[in-house]
Amino acid sequence: MSKTVRRFIQDDIWNLGRNESWFSDMAKKGLHLRRIGLVFAAFEKGESKKTKYRIDIISSVPTEEQLEIYKESGWQLVTNLKELYIFSSPEESDFPELHTDPMEQSYTLAALNRRMRIQVIALSVFMAFFLAIMLSMLFLERTPTLAMMEATGVQRPLLMFVEVYVFYIVIRNFISLRSLKKSLSEGKPINHRESWRKPRLLNGFISVFFILAAFLTACIPFVEITQSKSYTLPEASVKLP
Repeated sequence: MSKTVRRFIQDDIWNLGRNESWFSDMAKKGLHLRRIGLVFAAFEKGESKKTKYRIDIISSVPTEEQLEIYKESGWQLVTNLKELYIFSSPEESDFPELHTDPMEQSYTLAALNRRMRIQVIALSVFMAFFLAIMLSMLFLERTPTLAMMEATGVQRPLLMFVEVYVFYIVIRNFISLRSLKKSLSEGKPINHRESWRKPRLLNGFISVFFILAAFLTACIPFVEITQSKSYTLPEASVKLP
């Protein structure tokens, strides 16, 4: 029975060259890509193989005839994530590339670039309202020092950090897509063997930090409940200060 191994997708999904290089290096280790999601990539454990991977952007769902054309050209569909389709081919093969004209390839990103721009604008408006509400709760209800002495006072800044990180990832992916489109439109082809180790390492450290912040944000309400105490006022008159 084949074993499935999952790995975090720590890099921007639109850094196509780096991800293609990562998939190829994983195949050399005997881990062959089978599925991809927003957070994890699933690999099937097997024999080490030299495999080329190419990521293509297909805006509409391809038909069986279109996929057959890819297959006849030497490229087998592995998986897809929405309009992002990943194909593979043996490294020793001399099959033609999916795209030979970078400028023509840049046109495939136009519709996706417009849609992501609208999403970024909408998310920016949402984040502005969210931060305004959170800051008002921190500064207007009471002094920030007094608010931070309570559990909710610690939870709110952590929640803000987590939300800002999610917003940062969306912006970073949009910038990566724009940079890719610009590079292709200038006639620069994708570097299919781009180094991926340092970017993945850096993004991994950042992700771990914010995952811990999200975990603490979720734990604070439970800690507050377990540490809360109830007191009953005495019926007899007592000398209160």
